[in-house]
Amino acid sequence: MSVPVFSSLRGYPRAWVRPDVIAGLTVWAVLVPEALAYASIAGVAPVVGLYAAVPALMLYAMVGSSRHLVVGPMSATAALSAAIVAPVAGADGGRYLALTAGLAICTGIVGLLAGMIRLGFIASFISEPVLKGFIVGLALVIIIGQVPKLLGLHKHEGNFFEQAWGVLSNLGDIDGRTATVGFLSLVLVLAVRRWLPVVPGALLAVVLGVAAVHVFALDDKGVAIVGHIDSGLPTLGLPGLLIGIGVAILLLVYRASRPHVAELAKAGTVWVDKATHSDIPTQPDLLVVRVESGLFFANADTVRDRIEALCTEHTRLVVLDAETSPSLDVTAADMLLGLRKDLASRHIDFRIARSVAQFGAALGSAVEGATPIPVYPTVAEAAADLPGSPSGPAAS
Repeated sequence: MSVPVFSSLRGYPRAWVRPDVIAGLTVWAVLVPEALAYASIAGVAPVVGLYAAVPALMLYAMVGSSRHLVVGPMSATAALSAAIVAPVAGADGGRYLALTAGLAICTGIVGLLAGMIRLGFIASFISEPVLKGFIVGLALVIIIGQVPKLLGLHKHEGNFFEQAWGVLSNLGDIDGRTATVGFLSLVLVLAVRRWLPVVPGALLAVVLGVAAVHVFALDDKGVAIVGHIDSGLPTLGLPGLLIGIGVAILLLVYRASRPHVAELAKAGTVWVDKATHSDIPTQPDLLVVRVESGLFFANADTVRDRIEALCTEHTRLVVLDAETSPSLDVTAADMLLGLRKDLASRHIDFRIARSVAQFGAALGSAVEGATPIPVYPTVAEAAADLPGSPSGPAAS
């Protein structure tokens, strides 16, 4: 079985390296202080935010489909996690951390299962006023939960109104140094966003805050600080670890079972995904497709249905560009033979181009007793006898 990894990086041009490095540094500058803060909102050690952020980015880069999406922790998710875990864990820090990790893993599993059985439509039943009310209410809860830290006050438990009353009733106990550091940091972040938007204000506030604590020994003067942040990777227990591996495998299998089947268009000397190059014209009677995955029993029917759906009443030839399909099992080979038969009943010819060694060998061993599917070195050669087909020595 071949699992598609780093599929979003196929055809990556060198010219993108420099802007992508800048984008990566920008994400890092924003993500580090956010991850530390969101972990505190979730009620766990700040370093846990980094533990959650880095693997999420790496995993999405490996199996995700978008080149632009950023994956990381969210304040809303952190607040919801704290609201669920706190009543169960109580004052047991170890239990709190374990339940938080377990909740995150279970939520991921539920999300995967919901995606597999297409439950996204449920979101349509949530009206916009309800959604906006939830977002505003959650934002208020997060804000009031951070105000005591900003002012150096003891945090009161309860709902928004109870916490707000706790702040108002204890304004006389504000710690001046803590409030000064907090307000200066807030002003700095807002000012940088207003006049220097290219500078990561949150990261700058963190750096200057650390420097101020070190120079003026603010922690010895009553200013609350985050404290020591552990370096290195977390210690993994066997049951967390096994669940995490199981989730990762489930995600990879799901992705492999529903590969991207791209309709290709010819741009100069190369064939590109028509979905991202809609301005490039295509030949009505020629359909060139590419499956960005190995072909095996779990995705054979999906690929077949997608190719048949792409055919129109004008299609006379389908060419499968097999360069991005490094493997083929017996079930998928039989599927291709069945696909050729179904297309022939619609007066559509089916050919394969640019197959790699393993693909071609598996295809050859599966056609015993049947007429082999024609395999060509290039797409252009596969479509050469079709009137108006793309050709030329440079075509591939």
